[in-house]
Amino acid sequence: MEEVASSVLRPLMAIIRWIVIEAFMETILYWSGRGVLKLFSFGGYPKRGKRAKSHCMVVGAFALVLSFAVLFYF
Repeated sequence: MEEVASSVLRPLMAIIRWIVIEAFMETILYWSGRGVLKLFSFGGYPKRGKRAKSHCMVVGAFALVLSFAVLFYF
């Protein structure tokens, strides 16, 4: 019985994990990166487009890591 439950729950948990990670990438990293880019470029960047979305996520990840580094340093 345990093997049956395990075989059913494992794919379900993988789907839930993928949704949570994707939601994290789309919301937290994108919007924090967009805010940082808007702040430092005085509203001139990011422009619309798919490439700008990836730039926002990279900047958001960098800002998140930098924020935690500063937080733990002090």
